[in-house]
Amino acid sequence: MEVLTKGAGAIMAAFTLILLFLSLHA
Repeated sequence: MEVLTKGAGAIMAAFTLILLFLSLHA
C-alpha cells in the first residue's frame, strides 16, 4: 500500500507541475 500511495503522490505532483508549466506558458 505504501508503494502505491507514494506512486500516486508522485504522479499527482508531476501532473500538478505540468499544469502549472502549461498555464504559465499558455
